[in-house]
Amino acid sequence: MPTPGRFRDLSIRYKLFFSYFLLVLFFLCLFLVINTALATRENEAQAVRSARRVFEQTRAYLQFKTESVGNLLYYLSTNPAVQDLFERRSAYYFKDMGRWPLDSQALDKIFYPTSLNPDIAAVCFYMKYGLASAFRNDTHIPLQDVAADHWYRRVLDNTQRAHWFRDDGPPPPGGRSFVHAVRCVFGSRDVDEVTGVIRFDIPERLLRVTLTNTLLTESAAAFIVQADGLVVCSAGSLAAERDRELLANAVSRSGVHFSSESWETVSFYGERYLVGSRSVGNSEWVLALVLPYRDIVRLSAKPVRQMSVVLLLIVPLSLLFALFVSRSATKRIESLIGNMEKVVGGDFTVRLNPKNRDEIGRLTESFNIMISEIGQLIEEKYRLGKEVKHLELKALQAQINPHFLYNTLDLINWMSVRYGARDISTLVGALSKFYKLSLSKGEDTVTVREEIEHARTYVQIQNMRYEDSIGLVVEVPDAVLECDILKLIVQPLVENAIFHGIMLKPEERGIIHIRGELAGPDLLLLVEDDGVGMQEPVASRLPGALPSREYHGYGVRNIHERIQLNYGTEYGLSFRSEPGKGTTAMIKVPAARRTAGAQTGGEGHASEAPFEGRP
Repeated sequence: MPTPGRFRDLSIRYKLFFSYFLLVLFFLCLFLVINTALATRENEAQAVRSARRVFEQTRAYLQFKTESVGNLLYYLSTNPAVQDLFERRSAYYFKDMGRWPLDSQALDKIFYPTSLNPDIAAVCFYMKYGLASAFRNDTHIPLQDVAADHWYRRVLDNTQRAHWFRDDGPPPPGGRSFVHAVRCVFGSRDVDEVTGVIRFDIPERLLRVTLTNTLLTESAAAFIVQADGLVVCSAGSLAAERDRELLANAVSRSGVHFSSESWETVSFYGERYLVGSRSVGNSEWVLALVLPYRDIVRLSAKPVRQMSVVLLLIVPLSLLFALFVSRSATKRIESLIGNMEKVVGGDFTVRLNPKNRDEIGRLTESFNIMISEIGQLIEEKYRLGKEVKHLELKALQAQINPHFLYNTLDLINWMSVRYGARDISTLVGALSKFYKLSLSKGEDTVTVREEIEHARTYVQIQNMRYEDSIGLVVEVPDAVLECDILKLIVQPLVENAIFHGIMLKPEERGIIHIRGELAGPDLLLLVEDDGVGMQEPVASRLPGALPSREYHGYGVRNIHERIQLNYGTEYGLSFRSEPGKGTTAMIKVPAARRTAGAQTGGEGHASEAPFEGRP
């Protein structure tokens, strides 16, 4: 992978290649991460759903078993014949020993349905009186033998229901472990007297098989726990019996009081477990399922591995795709670069086929247009070069005309003074000054003072023509007079005021006012006349509405365009007018003073007006 500095200098093909490849790789990795997270979450949810479904099926099955055993116990413990057999005293059998076998057979006959139940391995009777008082064996046991047992005390606490317990201690060598269901037998005459207890022996193996069906993973564990925390039965692959007991006790403490299904996260020996618990029917049992989180994570590992394999297969394809796309994208650019190099070498005849209308196609079209225009510009430059040489010669010839004009005017002025024609001398002097101010040494800008002086000279010449019928009033502060302005923009407006305003009045007389002021950074010059005026809609469209006409070489539109070209579109001319009252033209330009040492106008330019100052 190139460094950032070297990456900037790589060709576009390699930049596109790395960009496409890294982009595809980024989104593949992003997809893998998101898919892994979603798959893990979904697998966890699926594992929990499966665990809850199997858990509920197991709980329902255990509830069915416990209820069937409980119902059978209730039926037998309330049987009048059983109650009668449990109430018989020992003297009854001592008077006639033959009665004992008969009663034993009668009791076996009553309990015959238990032999048909595959869940009941054996039946045992604890009797206060009855058969056990005359002769005891493994089936008939005196009640006083278990009076101190924990399970019996629990039975006496609630004599109206069946109770479940398991054998204390480990099973005998080669023996089986049992879970016992017991219920009290009451006397037929004294319903408060407990005359005995019936015990059903349920093989623990049957419960363990049922619990094993609940295990979804190899590390899961299932428990049946009593209310006092004693583990009735467990199934699973926890490391040791001690661990199972401790975890079962923790489950019983947290879940035994839940009447509805509950799922919690329990930490045990530094490991997290998902624990579900719910009571089983009318028994004192709580069924608990313990699912280690590492097993849930392991379930998610398989799709992650599959996605990783798919990613490894896609990466080479992404490399080929990035290489193909980068090559196809830069092939036409390389062709364009090659033709550009030909143009640099001076070949302007090259042309390219755009082929497509995409960005590169439009770039190719622009290249063809640019080469065509460059060729035309080269030809135009050659033609203009020849014309410039010709115009330079013309300009050199034209420079002689002002001097010739001034010398001629000087001669006329001298002759008019010689013959006493003072009016002619004044007119010639004004005309000479007018042209001197117009030329202004070839400068493009003059001061406002010089521009107004130019307009004043023009009005002087026109008054000699129209017998002083035009008045000129100038009201411009000194600060404005020293500002720079484009030359020949006031005189054309004065000329328009005379010929299109004052001279159209019946009396052909009028006054022109020239006012000036500074408005912030801008300079405003107003040329007002009291001529015939015009309609305001027409004036508001000026100067754009005027045809391109010229007066003495400069039209109003020409002035407006020159101002905007020099200062910007926010500057220029504007007009307001009222019929019969006159027109006001306003010039708006930036306020700028002339730099020190700059000279305009005709002062000190004796060669252009050699007759000034003569008598």
